[in-house]
Amino acid sequence: MHEVLEATREVALREGVVVTGSELVGLVPMKALIDAGTFYLNKADQNPGVPVSELVDTAIHSMGLRDIGTFDADERIIERRIASDGPLVSMTGRVFVDTLSSSAPAPGGGSVAALCGAMSAALSAMVGTLTSGKKGYAEMSEAHKQNSVMAQALKDAYLHDIDADTAAFNGIMDAFSLPKKTDADKKARTAAIQAATKVAIEVPLGVLERSVDVIAAAEVAATGNKNARSDAGVAGLTARACAEGAYYNVLINLDGFKDEAYAAEATSRANAALEEVSRRAEALASSVRAELG
Repeated sequence: MHEVLEATREVALREGVVVTGSELVGLVPMKALIDAGTFYLNKADQNPGVPVSELVDTAIHSMGLRDIGTFDADERIIERRIASDGPLVSMTGRVFVDTLSSSAPAPGGGSVAALCGAMSAALSAMVGTLTSGKKGYAEMSEAHKQNSVMAQALKDAYLHDIDADTAAFNGIMDAFSLPKKTDADKKARTAAIQAATKVAIEVPLGVLERSVDVIAAAEVAATGNKNARSDAGVAGLTARACAEGAYYNVLINLDGFKDEAYAAEATSRANAALEEVSRRAEALASSVRAELG
């Protein structure tokens, strides 16, 4: 979409006309605005590794989508029309923590592990924006731009998992509440419990394996702006908390799972991911402590 607009601007400029705005008819996929926002930030030599909402705002402003008429992003972007953040992610920090501290069985440790991953990725993205384009960091500017972009994607995936983990837990509870009066009921209930449990294993296992990427992002952040070294250090700590917490949730759901082959594979994957993250997080923590001390 931005390529069409920029080509139009070039043609118009040759005729002495300046295109100041544009109009979008109908709906637009989120990716089109993300691509446009990324393009214009790169064009301005700024770090495109910013939240999606900022990319969207940049696209809207740069393309002049509000110069001719109104442009309500919530109404005009397809994904925002058909979906939104989950109930947990939509909460304020206060409400989330209050709910966490209540007698409600969910959210629990799995959602918190995903939140740790999101916060780790967010910190790495922030350090990237404080490094790229800054005086004294020219040689590493591009690496930190790329790291910020990757970290933003990780952050969004983890935010999704905060609600996905609780939804998986609720799925198990729903399966356990199924009737068990007849043999057919019992068979269907057992199958439903196993299917729901597998989902409850897969979600934290995905969180855990993704933490390998999030600790990698923290390692890059630790090479960035020295004034943000403590932030990079906390990114490493929260990455490890994410991995360890997700690991616990994999194990508790594997307990009693009947598919032994799958359980063995999941355990192997979980062990490998946790071992790598723990090793790299410890090295990162030692490096940050030594530098700050």
